[in-house]
Amino acid sequence: DYTVEHFTSEESFMDPDGYPEYDRHLMAHMECTTQALDFLETFSEGKTVDVGEFLVFVANWVRDHILEMDKKFGAYYQSSRG
Repeated sequence: DYTVEHFTSEESFMDPDGYPEYDRHLMAHMECTTQALDFLETFSEGKTVDVGEFLVFVANWVRDHILEMDKKFGAYYQSSRG
């Protein structure tokens, strides 16, 4: 729930016609949501979740998305506001 809520909020700040990385960023959100839901489904079904695999997913998300894509969007957003 948090993932979807967070991405929806973040996307509300993006201008699909103005932000040049909009489609790429949106696709990354959809891929992350799908992966997170896959982990949740596995767990909800009582199956074993590979903790190492989950930690790699989270670490990659922080490194690739938050520290790169979100940072890039933040700079764009700040510069577009004046």
